Order: sequence, then structure tokens, then C-alpha cells
Amino acid sequence: MKRTILATALFFALCGPARGEDFFPLDDVKRGMTGYALTVVEGTRIDTMTVEVIDVIRARGNSGSSILVEVSGLGTDLSGIAGGMSGSPVYLEGRLAGALAFTYSGARIAIGGVTPIGEMVEVLERRDKEVASRELHGRPASGSTGRPDRIATPIAISGFAGPVSDDIDRFFADLGMVTTLGGAGGGDSHAKGWEMRPGAAVGVRLLSGDANLTAIGTVTWVDGERMVAFGHPLFQSGSAVFPLVSAEIHAVMPSRGLSFKIGSPIETVGAMTQDRRPAIAGQLGMTAPTIPIRVGVTVPGVREDRFSYQAIDHRALTSALAAWATTNSIMHNEKSWGDGTARVKTRIALHGTDRVLETDNVYTASTFIRSASADVALPIQVFANTSIEDVRVKSIDVEVEVRDGRDIVRIEEVLVEKGTYRPGEDVRGRVLVRRYQGGVTEHAFSLPVPADQPAGELILRVCDATGSEDFDDKRAPNRTRVKTLDGLISLLADRRGNDRVYCTLYDRSIGATIEGRAFPNLPASVLSIYAEPRHADDAAYRTGRVIAATDLPFSGVVSGCWSLPVNIDPNAP
Repeated sequence: MKRTILATALFFALCGPARGEDFFPLDDVKRGMTGYALTVVEGTRIDTMTVEVIDVIRARGNSGSSILVEVSGLGTDLSGIAGGMSGSPVYLEGRLAGALAFTYSGARIAIGGVTPIGEMVEVLERRDKEVASRELHGRPASGSTGRPDRIATPIAISGFAGPVSDDIDRFFADLGMVTTLGGAGGGDSHAKGWEMRPGAAVGVRLLSGDANLTAIGTVTWVDGERMVAFGHPLFQSGSAVFPLVSAEIHAVMPSRGLSFKIGSPIETVGAMTQDRRPAIAGQLGMTAPTIPIRVGVTVPGVREDRFSYQAIDHRALTSALAAWATTNSIMHNEKSWGDGTARVKTRIALHGTDRVLETDNVYTASTFIRSASADVALPIQVFANTSIEDVRVKSIDVEVEVRDGRDIVRIEEVLVEKGTYRPGEDVRGRVLVRRYQGGVTEHAFSLPVPADQPAGELILRVCDATGSEDFDDKRAPNRTRVKTLDGLISLLADRRGNDRVYCTLYDRSIGATIEGRAFPNLPASVLSIYAEPRHADDAAYRTGRVIAATDLPFSGVVSGCWSLPVNIDPNAP
């Protein structure tokens, strides 16, 4: 019987792509039917497994129905249905019935679910171009529950330092995926015997360059230059265009917990165009847009390294890819733990505007690498989730200067020349700071009081970036609410840096913050208008106005905050 199935499978595999009339209708699937499935367990050679239908689990309207099958052969007695077999085409009576897509964690025999081919082909016919989902859909293996799980998608990973790989492992495990050791890719698909046909290993490349992440599955059906695969979604992102790559399999790793294929990408062959519940769909020869990420890492007087990556454009994933690329670049030749200091300069270009976001900040202590990477990821997340307009990142450039050891500057004391000033005078003072494991130094500042400043009490605040931002958020709660892309870019660019002491004089006037702009000393009649519910999203009361401000730069991260009263009296000596 197995010899007959193998001969039939090879015949159909060599006869080219199936057509609609070669599909096996879901209504004709019966308990006890036998057939075969195609997949790759070594290299690029397509091999055959035997399948037997257990039953059909029908959903309402045949949407989400599944064919329950038992699989045997190709070592499935040890591995079960392994990660990477997603999309393996299942044939009954020589016609394509669907793709392996689900399995039962911990099952003693290889029982799985097949997504009907009719549902998968519908994905191929989608033509909508809606914006891809902002979320990643997936869940860890259910284990003790009686529900089937998606066959775990292996994420072939290469070029990452150990701690970064650990972060990536946890990220994809939460989505029900498994990271595996893989190669960087390269070579010629045809030279390695790869062809885009049912049963071939195929991948979706998430990151390439000096480090690689590729999701690996199996081709289900090919129609000319179009194809469907996986039998379930990758992230269920909807319309999403990611690089589609040929793949080879090094081995199948059998495990009592989670078996999986170990594979590597070969080369780009097209683009995934749809990522839907029943399948992913792709187009051969199509080019998927990617975002270049360039990272330079400098250790002054020691070395300078440059790294280059290409990331998919995905609202929920690009920021994580940029953070991993930055972390990996820093750790490539530097220590992965212990104290250090990093100055991070980021330049993010956007499609559709000449404005470029440029930021510059410093991080120190044992978490300096993760903090630096989070600094790169933050604006990308903001652009991905803004409701202002559809913002697409064009390129990401990061320059990191790394120094060993902590560089912390603690504000010890703030002294002013006197407590009372006349309008038009300068408030002169000194900031005493202590460096980490070092001595105390003094730094002078001067803040001009306006000549028309009325008598009364001002507040002098001398603080680090966090203390200054927190105070301004409470003082002017609507200051970060902007309604234009230019306003958003300016908001991100103007974030206070960790390497400065911020000296600011405030008065106690009441005004309003409207769409991120401060309007001091508004008449009570105007303030009452903005207090109405219909203006709640446009404005907020602001208490305190900035009279004067300056900052003092340092090489390290500033910590601490002081607040002093300053009196204004026209008759002061």
C-alpha cells in the first residue's frame, strides 16, 4: 500500500501545479480515507507521508472547518507532526484536499488538523490593500487543553549574540513559534534542487543582513506565479508584503515537547502578499519593500564597527527588529553584561516627508545596552501607532558610542545668590554635582527675569530629564497632544536628554495647553470655554508658565531634582 501511495505522490508532484478541478471537495471527505502528504525533511528533496482521515470537524458555513488525520512515515512515530510541516499538502485520491496546519501537543500518535484547500485559495484571491494589523496574533502551545495548536512555525535565527537570542526566543514563544539555529542564507535555489512546488520548504524573511530571522513552513499549492502555504497565518497581519525565500531543511529534531524542522533560507524568490487565518499567499518574482537599518558602534580609541540589516515593514514588529539589531550590534564586540555607558544618536527617515527625526541620548549602568535599544525602538512604535496619519518608516540609522563603566552625575545641592530679585535681574546660581565614585564639582547657571515680571513667588527647578518631564506632564497635561506629523516629529525630537541638568523658572499663572502649545494668562472667559466637554480633547488647564530656562551638559547620565522658591520684588535691594 505504501509503495502505491509513494508512486502516486511522485507522479502528481512531477506533473506540475494543481488546478481547481484537482481539488478534493470537503463534502466528499470520509472517515477512513487514506492518502499522502508532501514535505521536506532533508535538504530540498520532497518526501511523502501517509495520512488517514479520522473525521471532518465542520464549522458553520465551512469556514474554519478542519480534516482530522493521522500521519505516519518520515519519522513521525518519533517526532509527531513537527514544526515546519505547516502547509504540507494533503492529497486524497490524487487530489489536493488541504494542508497540515494543526497538531495536538503531547499526543502519543501523530494526529493533526488539515485546513481545507478551498479556504486557502480564497486567501490567494484577496485583492484588498488595507493597512496591515498593528497586532501579532498567536498563542503558546495549549499543552494540557484539548484544543489543537497551530503547528509551531520554526524561526531560523542566525548572527545574534546569546542574550539577544534569548529575548527573541521569548518573544516568538509567546506567539506559539519556536526559534531554531539556522544559516544566514545564500546560494542558488536551482543549484540546490529547490523549486516552487507543493511540498517544498519556503520561508518568510523577517530580518536579513548581519543577522537573520526567517519563518519556515511548506508550500501547499502553486498556480503559475502565485502560491499558498502554511495552512494557518504567520501573524495574521492581513495584507502584508514580506520577502518570500526558498529554504532548505537540515534535520527534523524529534522532541517529547515540541518537535521542529531545523532549516535555513536560501534566497529571495518573491513576496508574501497576504497573511490570513487559513494561509499565507505569495507572488513569485515580486519585490517586498524592506527598511534598511544601519548601526555604527564606536569604542573611542579602540575600534569602530558597522552593521547593516534589512527589516520587514510591520507596525507591530519593526520596532522589535530595530531594537534587536541595535542590541546585537553593540554586543558583537562589547560585553553583554556589567556597567557601561552608551551615547545613542538615531536618525529616522519617513516616507512622504522631508522631515527627519534625529535624537541624541545617553544611558549608563548595567542596563545601558537595553536602554539604548529601547531608545531606538520608541519613536518607531510611536509612528506605527499614531492616529494622525499613516506613517511609514523609510530608513533607520543608529550611531552608538560605547564607554566602559558607569557615568552618573548626581545633583547634590543647588545654591542661588539671594532669595529675592528685581524684575530684569538674572537669577544666578550654582549646581553642585557628584560623579559616580568621584568628587563634587560646581557648575554655574543664570536665568533672566523678564523686566515686566510682576511681584510674587517663582519656582526654580533644577532637575534631571525624568524629573523635568514628569513635572511638565502634571503642569501642562495636554502638552504632548499633537495633531500633525510635523508636531509629532518635533515632540519626539525635543525630548529632554539624560545627560543634562535642566534649570527652569516657572511662575504660577493659569493658562491652557492647546494641541501641544502653551497659552499663558488666558482670560477666565476663554478658559471657561475650553473647560467645556466638547473641548476636552483639544485643551487642558495649565498651571505655571516657563519664565526662563537653560541646561548644563554633562558626559554621563544626570540624576536628581531640586526645587527652590524665588521671590520677585520691584523694591528689592
